[in-house]
Formats: sequence, structure tokens, C-alpha cells
Amino acid sequence: MRVSRRVRRGMSLAVTLVSLACLYGHAMSAGPQRLGQLPAGMSPDSIDFTASELYVLEGGTVSVFSLPEMTRVRTFGGSGIGPGKLSPRHSFDQAIRVVGDTVLVEDNDKLIRFSRAGQLIEEKRKPENSAWFVPIGDRYAAMRHDAGSNRWEVYATSLPDDRAKGR
Repeated sequence: MRVSRRVRRGMSLAVTLVSLACLYGHAMSAGPQRLGQLPAGMSPDSIDFTASELYVLEGGTVSVFSLPEMTRVRTFGGSGIGPGKLSPRHSFDQAIRVVGDTVLVEDNDKLIRFSRAGQLIEEKRKPENSAWFVPIGDRYAAMRHDAGSNRWEVYATSLPDDRAKGR
């Protein structure tokens, strides 16, 4: 069965929200319980959370909300071209992951690492046809599409050092 990117994104958001509910001790077996609400019109591309904050990636901008109050406390990133900027929306899913003291944002052709306060730390190009990067130590696990076999492969990689190429 094929599942569209939009449905996969929705399922991923649902799983994350269930995890968030469990973190705050809400019984999921009793049926849905409202934990909070994003501002009207907000349509997340990806979310992640810590014990005290919800990180929402939408249209290239990261919005951070306090938990459990759901008060927006800061934004960073933004759509555009240049360091720390992301595509507004595109065919590949954008993703956000909070890893320790940093926030990893995946865009169409690059990975951007911010501090949790929103300061740009680094930006690196992704290998072609790759997506869904997960940091593991100083490397990443990722998926890459092999056009020849029309299959997705799981692999481990390091990202190129753009500074060595004069970028």
C-alpha cells in the first residue's frame, strides 16, 4: 500500500502528539484529550518537542511554544535564500528534530543546525536524492532514493564540509 507524503506527515504528527500526551500523563485509552491548540491557520510541516517546549516547522519558519501553556516564545529560520533560510514548501518533506542543545532542520537540499535559542550554528548540503536524516553521533542515518532500482535505501553518512569547497 502506498501512503502519500501528506498522509505520512499527518501520521508522524499524530504519533508525536500521542508521545507528547504520554509525557504529560494524559491517558490515551480514555479517548482524545486536548493538550493545547496551535494558532488559527497554522499548518505544521513537522514537529518535535522537549519536556518544556514544542517546536513547529511551518513554511520554513520554526515556532517554539512553551508546554503545557502553548504560548509562542520565539521564532527563527524563515523562508528564503541564504544561511539559516529554508524553502517555503516543496516536494520533499521538511523535518525538525531537537537533539540535545540543538535543533536540526532538514530542507530540500541542506541540513541546518540551530541552537535551541534559534542562533544559526551551521548549514551543510545534503547528498543528492536523500531525505529523513537522523543524527547518530557525528554521522547521520538517512534514506536515499536509487533511481535505477526505484527503491529507497537506508544508509549512514557524514555530510560534506562546505568550508573545504570554498562555499
